[in-house]
Amino acid sequence: MSTSTVPNLYTFYNPQYALSNILGVVTIKGIDYLDMLDPRIIKFINSVKNFQITVYDSSVPLTTLAYQIYGTTTLYWTILVFNGYFHELEIPVGAVLKLPNLNDFKDIFIPQVAAQRRGQTITV
Repeated sequence: MSTSTVPNLYTFYNPQYALSNILGVVTIKGIDYLDMLDPRIIKFINSVKNFQITVYDSSVPLTTLAYQIYGTTTLYWTILVFNGYFHELEIPVGAVLKLPNLNDFKDIFIPQVAAQRRGQTITV
């Protein structure tokens, strides 16, 4: 197979949607964590009314599912947090997953430019 036919997986990454570019950082005892209790996450979870449903199959990584639904692998984390998980390994095979609408995500997260959030630290 020539290198021209091998897809570049990085082309599916979109830094605009990267979790680390959207959320602030919480520092606890000197260790930095992404703030998963960011008010926008809560607003996102509570406000989305339109979503698709799928049954989780561990043979299909969430990044692949995100690409199939959103056109980018970067939004895999929205599937996790919208369904109450922090890591893909927590999801039991056969679990029903809700896949939020991309426009609902954009309405809540994209108006605030990622550069404004980068480097923001909240110390607890």
